[in-house]
Amino acid sequence: MEALAQRVSAGDVSNKQPEKDGGSIKYAKPTNIKSIAAPSGATTKAVVQKVTNASDRGNVVKPGEGDGFSYKKKRIVQSFSVSGEKGTKLELDGDYVNLYLKHKPVGNINVTMYPGGAEPPINDLDKVHKALPVKWAQHDDSIWYRSFWGRHVVYIIQKGKVSGQSNYSVFGNILRFYAPFPVADHPGNINSGGSFYGPDQFLIWGKYGDWILHDFKFGWGRRNDSIWNKRMAGKSVWAFYDALDNYDPDYKPALESDSGW
Repeated sequence: MEALAQRVSAGDVSNKQPEKDGGSIKYAKPTNIKSIAAPSGATTKAVVQKVTNASDRGNVVKPGEGDGFSYKKKRIVQSFSVSGEKGTKLELDGDYVNLYLKHKPVGNINVTMYPGGAEPPINDLDKVHKALPVKWAQHDDSIWYRSFWGRHVVYIIQKGKVSGQSNYSVFGNILRFYAPFPVADHPGNINSGGSFYGPDQFLIWGKYGDWILHDFKFGWGRRNDSIWNKRMAGKSVWAFYDALDNYDPDYKPALESDSGW
C-alpha cells in the first residue's frame, strides 16, 4: 500500500490542461479543436488533424478549400408540400419554388414533383406494338405513359441535370427551381386507367425519352396506382441530395467565400 501511495503522489492528478505531449497523453492544440455539428443538430468538440498527404485525403475537403477536416456524405430524402401538413412546407415565389433543405446539398441533386394534374404524353400504340419484344403487346390497347411514374411524379432535376422547361439554383441550403407545372399537393386518388394486368396497374415505356427529361430513356414497365397514391398523397415535391454527415459549421468552400456569400 505504501508503494502504491508513493506512485499516486508522484503522479500529476490535477485538472490542469496539459501544455505539451507527455507519456500516453497527446496534447491537442486549441487550433485543432473544432465544434462539430451532426445532422441531429447536436454539437460536440472534436480534435482534428490537418491532412497533408494526398494519399490520406480520401473523404476530406479538397486542398485549398478548407483545413482538411474529414467529411462523410449522407444521402438525404426530403418531402415537401404546399399545405405543410406533410413533409416540409415549400415556398411559392411566382412560378418558382423555394425548398428549404435540412442540410446544405453537395454533389448531384434529384428533384421530382407531382405534375399538378397535367397529363403525361402517351406512346403511339403502333410504335409500341412494333417495338416491344412481347407478343401480348401486339394485341393490347392499354395506355403506355411516356413518364417513368405515369401521372404521379415527374423528374424536374435528375443528377443535377434539368430540362429546357426548367432551371434551378442553390443558395446555401435553399434550392430554388422553376416549376413547369401547377404546384399542388398530390390528391392521393389518381386512376391511371389500368391495363390488362388489372385496374390498379398502368404501363410505362420511355424508349423515346421521358416526358420532361428527354435524355432519360427507360424500357417498358408497370406501376401500381395504389402504391403511388399512398406514397405521394398530400405531398408535392421530393428532393434527394447528398449532405455532409459530420461537418464544420464555420467551413466555407473557396468559391463561396470568394463570391462574398
